[in-house]
Parts: sequence; C-alpha cells; structure tokens
Amino acid sequence: MGNTECKTVVRLTADTTLFPYNGPNQIKILAYTSPLTTPAPSNYMAAVAGAFSQAVLNNPGKPLPPGEVQPTVTVGYGQLVLPWDYANVRLRSALPTAAVSGSMVVDFTTMGQIPGLPGITGSFVSIDPAFHASPVDKGNVILDQAGGFDGKLTINTASLDASKPHKLFIRSDQLVSSGSLVGTNSAALIIIFTV
Repeated sequence: MGNTECKTVVRLTADTTLFPYNGPNQIKILAYTSPLTTPAPSNYMAAVAGAFSQAVLNNPGKPLPPGEVQPTVTVGYGQLVLPWDYANVRLRSALPTAAVSGSMVVDFTTMGQIPGLPGITGSFVSIDPAFHASPVDKGNVILDQAGGFDGKLTINTASLDASKPHKLFIRSDQLVSSGSLVGTNSAALIIIFTV
C-alpha cells in the first residue's frame, strides 16, 4: 500500500460573545492523533498539530484580558513525543488584510525554542505550492535552507496573478532519528493573500 493523502476538513464556528474578555484574545485550534490499539504499538508516536492566532474582539462591557497583552502573533506548530518535540513557525508581522502591492515583507522565525532538544534542521518558504500534485509542485521557492530562520523576507509580488488568491507557505522541519524510529516533525503556516 503506497502513501495516501489523509485529509479532513472541518468548519469551526465560534460565538465570540461567549469569550470572557474584550480586546486581544488568543484563539487556539488543536488536532490530535491517537493509537488505534491499546496499548499503543512500539512504533507509535503521539502527535499534535495546531495553530493559534490573536483576535481582537469587540465585546462591549467586558474587561480586557488580565496581565500584559502579548503582541499579535500567528503560529503553526507540530509536536511529537520525545525524542521529537516542538517545531514552530512564528509570524511576527501582521497578516495581510488588503491586496498587497509590490513588495511584501514577512517577519518570522522557525527557530526551535526548547534548549537541549533537537533543533530545527530545515526552513522552507514558497508561494503557491501543490505538494499533492503529481509531480510535486514546490511553487515559487523563496527560501530553502538548512537550519532555522529568524528575520525578514521581502517577497516581490509584481509577477503574481491578480485574478486569484495566493498561498504563502512557511515550514520548519526537525529531522530526528532514535533507534528504529526515523522521522520528520514539521510545523507549517499558510498565509492567504491577494495582489
């Protein structure tokens, strides 16, 4: 049996008036894998993938969140049991809310954050990839390097088709091997934008 795509699409709707606070709030979405048998087979690796983003809510009459409000951050991450751990893509620049003209500057990091655990072994950024196409289409590759990335990328959008939305794909990879287990823990973030 060859590799097959396993994809589930779920539409989530949240009544933000039920949030206890007004102003900046973190919205977090997690997806878990679980073993099909108990106890889990020896080669099973628990995994969680997720994303979180800041949303500014307008809930009149409710207080602001307690403590210091964090800057707006959008994150995609992957997490597996040891020896893999935490890979992330942390976007520090604002998400585009209007059509982008000319250059788009994206400020982000793919650096690992937990000392003593395996670091990020690769960073990849492209526009409009189609990884499930045959053959695989990596899109317009902007960055493909060993190790983590921490900084700003300037992307020229002038050559992009203005008649459709585009996907900016950012991924961090953590290649780890432990005994008979060899794998990749990856985090990915996709930013939809128009020009």
